[in-house]
Amino acid sequence: MCNDSGSGAGPSIQYQQANSSGAFGSNPVSITSETFYWNYAQPFGGNGTLLGGNYAGYLSTTEAQMNNPNGDCLSCNVGEDPTHVFDFTIPERGIPFGQSYTINNSTPFLFNPSEGKLLG
Repeated sequence: MCNDSGSGAGPSIQYQQANSSGAFGSNPVSITSETFYWNYAQPFGGNGTLLGGNYAGYLSTTEAQMNNPNGDCLSCNVGEDPTHVFDFTIPERGIPFGQSYTINNSTPFLFNPSEGKLLG
């Protein structure tokens, strides 16, 4: 879940991104953090500020199509191994994060590329 209001506080949305299994090699990997880069958010109006709110992160394996996931049924994209990997709260005014922001997972996710794509 993330805030997409464009202000320090606002409505919550669910965001999903499917990542190619080929980006991870062929062996299982333990994912212990995620890094978000401002330059990827900039074309969509991102300004280098992490908006205020409560954030929860989940990872799973998915068979969803890379460029055409099921947008009408986001839960349909989630695989059989959903794992709650982090929770954190950002103050209402948000925080600047410069070029990137790394979230350390409270629970690692063991991703096996041979089982599908990574959904985050």
